[in-house]
Amino acid sequence: ACVVRVLSSPYSERYSLFLQYMALRDEDDAVQSGVAAPTADERLIATIERQSELAWTFLRKNDSKRAIRTLRRVAEIVEAKTKNQSAIQLLGMAMVRLQFCTLLSRLRRHEQAFAEASYSKAMIDELWDILTEAKEACAMVD
Repeated sequence: ACVVRVLSSPYSERYSLFLQYMALRDEDDAVQSGVAAPTADERLIATIERQSELAWTFLRKNDSKRAIRTLRRVAEIVEAKTKNQSAIQLLGMAMVRLQFCTLLSRLRRHEQAFAEASYSKAMIDELWDILTEAKEACAMVD
């Protein structure tokens, strides 16, 4: 009951501490097993995936409000964890927006779903431009 309470109040300090604890625990497990600890970017993507699965669980239980709140929370996490417009933020937000698109489409809110899909596509296009520029810069160095 305590864990559910912490997770259901994402804006609280306890929620933030819980996320920090989970990240530290993952790092400790990796160090003890001799495997490299996941990077902050890898942990962020894993968080997006876990929260998206949780949102779909809520939707399967016909609790669309909690599903939407969960996806909004993960969008806030992505924005908070990435202060600048980095490639990982673009990827993370595109992933979340596609989840929103699918969720809204399932709820028959197709105009909003289309807007989310368009927003996600714009982010993916921007990410593609960043990666293309990086590839060209690397080719010039070689």
